[in-house]
Amino acid sequence: MTIWMVLGVALIGVTFWDVFLTLFHPIGHGTLTGLVSRLLWRMFRRLARQHPDILVLAGPFAMLSVMFLWGILLTLGWAFLIWPFFPEGFLIADELDLADDYSFLTAIYVSLVTLVTLGYGDVTPQAPILRIIVPLEALVGFGLLTAAISWLLALYPVVSRRRAFARELSLLREAETETGIDPLAGEAALAIALLSRLTSQTIEVTGDLIQHPISYYFESNDPRSALFPELRTIDRLATAATHPLVPDAVRLRGVILTQALHDLVTELSHHGNYAASGTLDTPHERPTMGSAYPARRS
Repeated sequence: MTIWMVLGVALIGVTFWDVFLTLFHPIGHGTLTGLVSRLLWRMFRRLARQHPDILVLAGPFAMLSVMFLWGILLTLGWAFLIWPFFPEGFLIADELDLADDYSFLTAIYVSLVTLVTLGYGDVTPQAPILRIIVPLEALVGFGLLTAAISWLLALYPVVSRRRAFARELSLLREAETETGIDPLAGEAALAIALLSRLTSQTIEVTGDLIQHPISYYFESNDPRSALFPELRTIDRLATAATHPLVPDAVRLRGVILTQALHDLVTELSHHGNYAASGTLDTPHERPTMGSAYPARRS
């Protein structure tokens, strides 16, 4: 096995591990995926200082970039594997007229058309080991395409749930401001139901961020659908519900909601773009927050 084949195996292994961590592992975040997402987020944050609306493209662009990187690494990995076998290990069509030009670009070409399952048939494996390696790459390419589509289909419901939760919180806050009615001042059963619903949704959002960390980078261009500024609404209700004068059942639910919010903030702090205190930045507003709230950094 040559150094090029070792390098090819290493590239394929690194890519497989990143795909596994991102798509199948409970943490949902590979090293390469996290690095690419953070770098692109910082780039889009800088661009958003002049063009705020561009930040909504950060998440989709990061996702496509990660999938593109996986494809590039797998293409290079398999190219390094098959390159030492040129030309003896392959049957080359006469029409190609490659003569003695069996450069690494030729290996990349064969690897790429195999990975995307085009299979032109102009260069076909002849050596026994290549008859295993090349079809295996085609199988991996088909599996990667299927996994990428599944990832995409699984991610957008996560983003939709988070935006719907944010919209519900903003409507609650607006209704409270407009009517002057305290949502916890009525019957205890109604307050418990409200706090229970907020707790469930907060836990769900936390779970979504754990399983799909890249969803954090999907911004909303509608400030009413931005969840992070509404964290103070949850905290305000949880604080009011834990007041010593409220009924015990309501206070219990307030404590549970407080812990759920704490878990969410803790998960956000793991992204590295958050601090334990400061201000929370969105492309639309920058409200001052207390120490319980995360702050996005450039």
